[in-house]
Order: sequence, then C-alpha cells, then structure tokens
Amino acid sequence: MKGVDLDEVNELVEHPEYFLTGTLSKQLAWSIYFPLRLVAKKNEYVQSLKIPSIADHKASGLASAAGTIAGLAAAFTLGVGFKYTKGTDGFITFKDCPLIAAKIIDYDGYSKVHVFLPYNENSKTGEIRMKTKGFYWKNKTLSSIEIELKDAKKTKVNITDEKLLSNIREFFDLIIYWSSVAGKEIKVTVEDVKGKKYNIAHFTLVRPGKKGLDFLIEQGKDVRKIPELVFEISKGIYETHSVSATGAVVTPAAIPPKPIPQPQVSSAQELAQPNLTTATPLVSKAARVSAQLQAPRGTIPIASFPQTFGREDFRQLLPPQLINLVSRRHFMISYDPEQNTFYIQDLNSTNGTYVNGVDIRGKGLVPLKNGDLIVPANVIPLKFVTSSS
Repeated sequence: MKGVDLDEVNELVEHPEYFLTGTLSKQLAWSIYFPLRLVAKKNEYVQSLKIPSIADHKASGLASAAGTIAGLAAAFTLGVGFKYTKGTDGFITFKDCPLIAAKIIDYDGYSKVHVFLPYNENSKTGEIRMKTKGFYWKNKTLSSIEIELKDAKKTKVNITDEKLLSNIREFFDLIIYWSSVAGKEIKVTVEDVKGKKYNIAHFTLVRPGKKGLDFLIEQGKDVRKIPELVFEISKGIYETHSVSATGAVVTPAAIPPKPIPQPQVSSAQELAQPNLTTATPLVSKAARVSAQLQAPRGTIPIASFPQTFGREDFRQLLPPQLINLVSRRHFMISYDPEQNTFYIQDLNSTNGTYVNGVDIRGKGLVPLKNGDLIVPANVIPLKFVTSSS
C-alpha cells in the first residue's frame, strides 16, 4: 500500500458527504465515518476498527472507496487492525486510554453509539440532558444542561471539570436541531455483556443527508467533530470523581463559550477598513510576523501581504475532480501592522470560503486568528498558522 498514508485519511474525513449511504435517501453512515474519523484524529488511541462492506451498507462507490483507502491507510501506516464486517455496524477498539471499545449501529434515520468503559466503583449511571429554548427547530438554543449521575455507591456525582462541560455543551450544540427526533440526552449505564460488566455511555445521532449537512455548515455547526467529542466526553465521564450531595444543573454561563463568528463588515464601514500593507517582510510595532497555510498534503507559505489564493495554489493538493470547485481567485489574506491583525476576504468565489465552518462570502474583511480553519469551496482544510519574532 505504498502511497496511502495518514494524510489521505485526514483529507477524506474532512468530507462527511463522501460517507453518505443508501439507495434512495442517502444518509451519513456513522458506522463508517465515526471509526475512520477517530483513526485520523485520535490515532494514538485506536487499536483496531471494523466497518461495513459496500454490499451490506448499500454504500456508494465514493463511500466505499473512501472507507477502503482510509481503512487500509490505518492498517498499513499506523498498524491499526482493519476488517470489513457484515451488516451495518461499525466497531472500534482502543488502547492507552480508559475507553475499551465503541459500537456504532446505523438505523434508518439515526445511529446509536455505545462506548464501553471499565466497570469499577467509579462507574456511573444516569443521564446528562440538554434543555432547550424555542419551539421551531431552526430557532432552538441551549438553555441548560442537567446532570443526573450516580456512582456505583449510589452517590450523586457533580461534574466540575470545565473541559468536560465544554465538550458536553459543544456536543449538544451540534445536535440541537435534531433534539426533537433523538439525542436529547447522553445515557450512562452498567450492563452485563457476555458475562462481564461494563460501564457504557450511549449517544444517539441523527443521520443527516446532503441537505442536512449543508444546513449545518450554513449554521456554523462542524458535525465532523462529533466522533472526537464522543471520545472526550466518554473519557471525561469515566475520569470524573467529584461528588456532591445533589445533582447539578449547569447553565451555559458556567461553560466556556464557543468561539463566535466574527461580525460582518458592512458597506457603511468601508471607510473604517484597516490600513492593509503590501510590505514584505512585514514589521508591526511589536514584532516581525510570518504566516502559512497548513494543508493535509503540504504547506503554503504566505510570502507577502495581501496575498491572493486560488485554483493554481491548490492544484497539487487536490484530486482533479475537486480542483475546479476552487475559483481562479478565491480568497485573500491581508495584514494590518497598526492593529497587528490578519484578515481574510472571499473574492466573490463560486463555492464560498468557510472559516471555522462559517461561509464568509459577502462579509468583507473578516479577522483571522492563529489556528483558524479555512476551507475554500469546502474541499480542502487549511490551518492558518502565524508566528512573530
């Protein structure tokens, strides 16, 4: 399998639309996507995986090819065990972490994810529920999170770890539009499986189709992160030891907020636009700056500001069938030394420029921070990295 590597897995799992399966109504196959996403993003903890075959899951040729490439890359590059399984279930086993295994079962319209944890005196049972405001599904907002967990001694457990609370909030925020169908809670049980007890965390995920994925992207919801969040939440639940006399209700104010998309710059504000320099190298009042775009298959240095990016910049980084989705002049990155601030602007591209999941077409100059994810035409992830000296 020469030439198949982790970069290819990373590139494939940035595109959940590649993993739509079914005959008439195609839906995201979490049983395929979930294990492969964790191979790409949590590979140091993955021991083996099994995904459904094309025949058993009615996978499209694209989903089958994507699954095969990613699975073989995991097997040959990372030493991860890889097999096909019958039916529509996916499996993943873990190492070097509290998680033992996960089983992902695809049903019509939704999937169940069961994460197996060791059973001991710290094992939890109960629910973590989200409470929402708004009746119309598009207007729902998260109002609070209710925690009703008990340990093996029947003592109520209060989650105080801010990172775990933040992950729970982000998970619920990603699935909030689906909560009328499924997924209002994370259930935690103790069950006997083949004569052995396990602590199990249960998650319900709706299987969106292409339109559902597009809607979530428009709303700035990065559905791709769900497998990592399930991993971190399950790990956090197992590791939580803080105990209180009563259950806890956590309001959004108690949870670190998600990054808010930068505001649009209106035409009335054009005269107040930053002073963009073309000098190179650039020197701010405090430091000399440099920047680059990190792609799965290479790095693109930003030699001067402003710098325009388009189709030719990514020709060596994208397959032929995707490169034409990028416009000839797609987006521009600029820098204001007075404010020591970077900016990105979509240049009226055909398929848009997404920054942290938000399409910035028509929004003028949008502030850009170190670590932001830029996805032109929603086909190639580019991490913006800057440094000063």
